[in-house]
Parts: sequence; structure tokens; C-alpha cells
Amino acid sequence: MDFRLLDAQLSADPHENYAGAGALSMIDQFVGDTDFRNENWVGFQGVSPVISVALEAPSLVSSVSLGALMAQSSWIFLPKRVTVYGSSDNQNFTKLSAVKVAADSETAMTERTFINLRFEPSTVQFLRVEVTSLLQNPSWHTSPGEPCYVFLDEVLVGK
Repeated sequence: MDFRLLDAQLSADPHENYAGAGALSMIDQFVGDTDFRNENWVGFQGVSPVISVALEAPSLVSSVSLGALMAQSSWIFLPKRVTVYGSSDNQNFTKLSAVKVAADSETAMTERTFINLRFEPSTVQFLRVEVTSLLQNPSWHTSPGEPCYVFLDEVLVGK
């Protein structure tokens, strides 16, 4: 991480069993592993959360990475999409980048990954990371249509 992140906020409450340290888990530099019970993870069920972070000062940034977990047999899927916005005043945000995350696979997998977004260098002090969740287990899952989870843990900001 190249910049000091001062604050983080979540648009939705995490699931009560997977709350980690709440918004602080997004900027505490403690990275979750492949065990979803690890308290560094923050799990959201049936919602698409937004993570807002504030940098210490206006800074020239060109990348944001978001930690995510996939554990399909435990109803945890990677997001469908991640979009990052930047602002200098925390009021007016500009879209900096978006990435479609690889489609889910019918092969049961457990994987810890970082979703990387790169963009033209921009001076920002505030970032908003919008995470688009699958919301429901896919049709091929053993429990299709049930609310699934998205597990997140760390927002890293780079030059």
C-alpha cells in the first residue's frame, strides 16, 4: 500500500456472523486467508456493498486493489463487478475504473484473491468502491437462488 488510509465506511451492515472489525477491516492491513471464519474477512449476504475510504491527504493514485474470497461450497462467490470512483471533496465522484470479475465456475473452488483496478493517475482524497454481488447462488449450485455471500477484506491504494 502506497498511501495511508484514514477512514473507511460501509454502505451496508455485514452479516452478523462475519462482521470482522467492520469498516476498519477494509484498511487495517490484515489480510484474510482461505478460511472464511478468519476475522479479517467481512461478509455480506444478499447485498452489494459500497466501501468508502479516505486518504490522509489529496494524492495522485492510479490503482485500487480489493481483497476477495471465493468459497463456493460455503455460498461465497467473487463479485460480478467492482467499480471505483474518486473525489477530492467527498461530494462529486468521478468513475476511475471498473472491472468485470471472472464468471463463477461450477467447479467448487476456494480462493483468496485481489481484484485489481488500474486507471489514469488522478488526484483524489476519497474513494468509493462499489461491489456488485451475485446476490443469489447460481442455478448450478446445490442451493440455487438462496442469498449468497461476498467476502471482502482490504482496500489497497497505489501510485
